[in-house]
Amino acid sequence: TLTKERAAFKTELTDNQFILEIWDCPSIGHLEEPYEHYCNHCDVMYRAIFEPLGYDYKIKVLGKGVCQITIKKVS
Repeated sequence: TLTKERAAFKTELTDNQFILEIWDCPSIGHLEEPYEHYCNHCDVMYRAIFEPLGYDYKIKVLGKGVCQITIKKVS
């Protein structure tokens, strides 16, 4: 959906990891008022999906719609 929402992002896929960098998350722009913890929903939602499947999930939230998500297969 990032492409449809016209997000500014980059992805990188290697043999054992996926990295998603978002520089301009359009979801932030839909908020009527700024909410400091809005980006935490991605951490909760995607961690619950990937960790039970054997992946290590890390997110760096830098604020204002900027983040980096790294998903790695656990050996």
